[in-house]
Formats: sequence, structure tokens, C-alpha cells
Amino acid sequence: EPYRRQRQMCIRDSTYIVRDRRHLGNGSLTIDAVAMSDGDGLVVRYKAKDIPAGTKILWIYGGSQQSEIRT
Repeated sequence: EPYRRQRQMCIRDSTYIVRDRRHLGNGSLTIDAVAMSDGDGLVVRYKAKDIPAGTKILWIYGGSQQSEIRT
């Protein structure tokens, strides 16, 4: 199926480092995201470093399908 082949070619393993003094102080979050190799899906791992005590992490993830939106 062409969409699946295109998705597999476009999505790669990614690492993001988030720094935000307002919410994380002098700390950071390292986020690793890896696309599933055998189907649709995503594996996410995070590591918090030197963030303020009591900081809460909220994850929200939304997926989408290839479709046309008409307005």
C-alpha cells in the first residue's frame, strides 16, 4: 500500500531536548520517539534531568489518517 511505504520512508527515529525555564527551571526533558517497524504506532521514552520537585508531566498524543479535508 503506497501510504504505508511513504510513512515508513518519512518517519525516522527522533530525539528532542526540551528546555523551558518557566516550567522546568534549569532542567530539561529528553524525548526519544521511534516509529513502530511492523505497523502503525509510536514508542516514546523520556528522561527528566534536574527538573523542579513536584513537576508533573502530561502526555497527549493524537494520530491522524491520510485524508482530504474540504472547507
